[in-house]
Amino acid sequence: MPADNKPPSTFQELREILKEFVKRNEKWIWWLHTVYALSLGAFVATFASKGFEQARMLTISLTGAWLLVVFFFRSFGTGAQQDFMTAWPAARRRFFIMSYLMKNLFQGMLFYLLPFYWKSSSYDARTFTVFGFLAACAILSTLDLVFDRMLLRFKLVASAFFGITLFGCANLVIPALLPNTPALAVYLVSAALSFVTFVLFHVPLATLRRPLVAALIASAIGLGVLGAYSARAAMPPVPLVLKAGGVGPTLLEDGSLPVEVRALRAHNLVDLYAVTDISVVGKGERFKHVWRRDKKVLSHETANTAPADERGVVRVASKLPSSALPSDPGGHYTVDVVTEGDQIVGRLVFDIRP
Repeated sequence: MPADNKPPSTFQELREILKEFVKRNEKWIWWLHTVYALSLGAFVATFASKGFEQARMLTISLTGAWLLVVFFFRSFGTGAQQDFMTAWPAARRRFFIMSYLMKNLFQGMLFYLLPFYWKSSSYDARTFTVFGFLAACAILSTLDLVFDRMLLRFKLVASAFFGITLFGCANLVIPALLPNTPALAVYLVSAALSFVTFVLFHVPLATLRRPLVAALIASAIGLGVLGAYSARAAMPPVPLVLKAGGVGPTLLEDGSLPVEVRALRAHNLVDLYAVTDISVVGKGERFKHVWRRDKKVLSHETANTAPADERGVVRVASKLPSSALPSDPGGHYTVDVVTEGDQIVGRLVFDIRP
């Protein structure tokens, strides 16, 4: 029998059957992979919630993701060139491999961040916005069809996505590498890195040699950092965590409260104390309390601030003298524990009733 008329081998038959099956059910397979990616992301988030020790590994993931994104757009460009569903087989395989690697890097990084941002955010202080945004990005990274057909189609969208991921990771990586860095400095450096990276995705390095262009870009980055500074109260100071806190009428010798209250009667009010325990990284941060009645700041006294113990927990206490209360003290009260840069670690709430 001529060589050209050889019957197909069993392997070839199975290969053709598999190709036909994949072609018929391609979308279902992608969605099944999305479910798998979400499950893997949940596992990563669970792993991350157990400790801060692996945060340094994010630097490797960030570098890998950056190199892949840059190489990806050099290979495929933007727009219609990236329609991998109709691309020729070799290009389609390259697209699949590179996009799969990028998705796994982004998924791992974003889901790793979520437990830290969750713990550092405060519902009462309304600092959950950043967590919600990162969670949305994490879920988006698991949607294969959306990631491949929308996010990777345009460099502007992909660079913005990477910039957001870089910002989220840098707020965790910098304290891991330099634990004595204040939270505000970490936040501003992270914002600057994110803006710089976004710009460098779109501006050739040779263009920066022109003084006017360099000045314009530096001004834009400076304005971005200034905007980030003005919005610092909405940014949770990752990885600081309010472990415990309360308000009470007396303070024990060890600096704790014998009883915590959520509501008090206005008659026969005495001095009030607030005690908060904050989990810290390093020794570069100082904290203070800010007392408010119906959003109006009240003067108070610092009662006690204990240095970090062997568990890495700092205790901050303050006193609101009864003399500092208005003649009609009824209302809604808050006590914010904030960093020196005015980022809110957590908030205590209580009411004084008539």
